[in-house]
Amino acid sequence: MGTVERIFGLLIVATLFAVGAFIALKNDGLANVGKGSDAPIVTASNLGNGQLATPCGCFDAAYKISSREAVTSPAYRSGFLRCRNIHGTEGGDLWTAGWKARKTGMGGRKGGCKAFQGRSG
Repeated sequence: MGTVERIFGLLIVATLFAVGAFIALKNDGLANVGKGSDAPIVTASNLGNGQLATPCGCFDAAYKISSREAVTSPAYRSGFLRCRNIHGTEGGDLWTAGWKARKTGMGGRKGGCKAFQGRSG
């Protein structure tokens, strides 16, 4: 191997080492791996009917859950079905709208439940 190849090889190794050291120092190494936040995990199965008592409760619950679940997850399907069973088509539509609001960044005042109800009806 020539001198040029050795120099480039050492540069690559040094770069990888520097990136690894930066990540380890920035994240306290692996000390926090697996430690989540202290906030309770909200899933469709542990939502009480009190939270889904109003159609807008369905919107809000879906908005919260969608931050950590995929649309193909059981949480989406069970929440959608519960809201649709409790509030009919409007409940299912608001569940879906709440889910999409989080995923598309349209939450808050622009994409809240009341704003969606104003657009859809």
